[in-house]
Amino acid sequence: TILSKAVEAEKIQMIKDANKTKTKKRDVFLDSSRVTKRVSDLIKTVEEFEIGLFTPYYSAGTLNGIPVKGVNFKRSSTNDLMYSRFSLGISPNAYNSFSRESFNENIYSRRLIAAKYGIGTEDFDDVYLISMGIWDSESKEAPVFNTVNSAGFSKSLNKLSLNGEVAHSFNQIRDTLLILNEQPNSILKNAMYDRLSMKMEAKWKITSTSQIIGSFDQKNQNFKSLGSPFLRNDYRAIDFSVIQKTFNNKLVFSGFYKHFVGNVSNLSENTNKLSGLGAILQSNFKKRPNIIVSYTPFEQSNNHQDSLLRTNNKFRSLNAQVTNQKSIDKHLFYSVISYNLALVEYQESNFQQSNTRSISFNQLYQNDKTRASLGYTSILTFPAIDSLSSNAFHGSIDYKLRKLKIGANLQHKYTLSNGKQLSQALFIERQVLKSLTIKLSSGYRFIDGIWGLNNTGIFYGTMNVRFEL
Repeated sequence: TILSKAVEAEKIQMIKDANKTKTKKRDVFLDSSRVTKRVSDLIKTVEEFEIGLFTPYYSAGTLNGIPVKGVNFKRSSTNDLMYSRFSLGISPNAYNSFSRESFNENIYSRRLIAAKYGIGTEDFDDVYLISMGIWDSESKEAPVFNTVNSAGFSKSLNKLSLNGEVAHSFNQIRDTLLILNEQPNSILKNAMYDRLSMKMEAKWKITSTSQIIGSFDQKNQNFKSLGSPFLRNDYRAIDFSVIQKTFNNKLVFSGFYKHFVGNVSNLSENTNKLSGLGAILQSNFKKRPNIIVSYTPFEQSNNHQDSLLRTNNKFRSLNAQVTNQKSIDKHLFYSVISYNLALVEYQESNFQQSNTRSISFNQLYQNDKTRASLGYTSILTFPAIDSLSSNAFHGSIDYKLRKLKIGANLQHKYTLSNGKQLSQALFIERQVLKSLTIKLSSGYRFIDGIWGLNNTGIFYGTMNVRFEL
C-alpha cells in the first residue's frame, strides 16, 4: 500500500542518516587520534626540556654552561638523523656576585637566545651550526651586544676520530659618547680574522691498547663570547699526548707535551710562551686500591671574575690520589685521599707566586636507605698567604623513608687570617608522582673575613622540581 511504502522509505532514510552520523563520529575520532598521535610523536622527540634555572652547553667556544633563567630544550628526529637545541632566557650581567656593588643589582638582566641545528648524532658523528645572541637592554649604562656564529663537526673513521669548530663573534659596547665595535682594522678581511676562534682535535687508535691525541686551539684577539665569558683570547695552544694501556688495562700511562703562546696578534710588547712535558699514571684494579699520579708543567687560569669559581695559573703541578672501594653485603665504603703540590700564581694577591700544598680526604658510606660522607681539606702556602691557607670540613647525610628523602649537610672553612665560612642546610625530597619529584632546601651561611665580607649571615632557600618525560 501507499502507507507501507512511505513507512519503508522513512526507515531507509533513517538508516542512511544514522550511518552518516556514525561516519562523522568515526572521522572525528580518527582526527583526534591523529592529533593525539602527532602530539605523542612530538613529545617522544624531546630529549631534554628545562624551565627555570639551567646551564646549557652547546660547545666550549659558544654557549658553555653559564646560568640562564628561561626555557631550554633539545629535539631529535625519530630516525636520529637530525637534532636541534633552543635556549631562551636571561643570564647574569656580572659574575662577581659576592662584591658589595652587586648586592642591589638585578644580576639576571642580560637577554639570551641561542639555537643549534645538527645532522647526525651529537658529539659523535655530526655536522652542526650554532647561532647565539646576548644583549643588554638600552636602559643599562653602556649596554653590550654580542653575537657568536659557529660551524663544527665530529667524525669517526675506523680508528681515527676528528672534531673541530670555527666560530666568529661580534661584540659591541654602546656608550652615550662612543660606540665600540672591537674592529681595530679598517680592512674587512683582517677584522673578520681578528674575531675568529679555531679548534681542532684528532684521535688515532693505533692498537686496542695505544692511542695518540693531538689538538690545536687558537682564539684571536677580538674573539669574545658572553656565553663562555671566561675564555682567554689572543693565544695559540698545541697539545700532543700518547696513551698506553698495559696488564689488561690495569695500568694506563699517558705522556704529553703542551705548548702555549700568547699575543698571537703581536699587538703587545710582551709575549707569554710556555711549553713542557707531563705524564699521568693510573691503575684500574677492581678489588684493590687504585692510584693516580700526574705531573703537569703548567695549567692556565680560567680568568674568572668571581673568586669562588676562579682557577689560578699553576706551574710544576704534582698530583697524587689513592682511592679504595669495598662492599660488604649491601654496604658500600669508598675512600679518597688526594695530594697536590704546585707553584701557584694567585690573582687575588696581586699575582704573588707561592708554593701551595693541598691534602684532602673523603669517606663515603652508602646502603639501601642511607648515604653519608665526611671530608677534610687542608691548604698551606709558602711564602705564607694567610687568607688563602685554610682548613675545611664538610659532611652530609640523607635517609630514604618510603617516598621521602630527608637530609642535612654542613661546610666549615677556617683560614689562618681568622676568616671563617660556616654553612649548614636541611632538605626534604618527595616523589609526588612516578615522574615528578620535588625537593625543598633551606640553610644558613655565616661569612667573616672572606670575600670582603665581615660578620655577615645569609639565610637561603631553594625549591627544585624534576619531571621526567
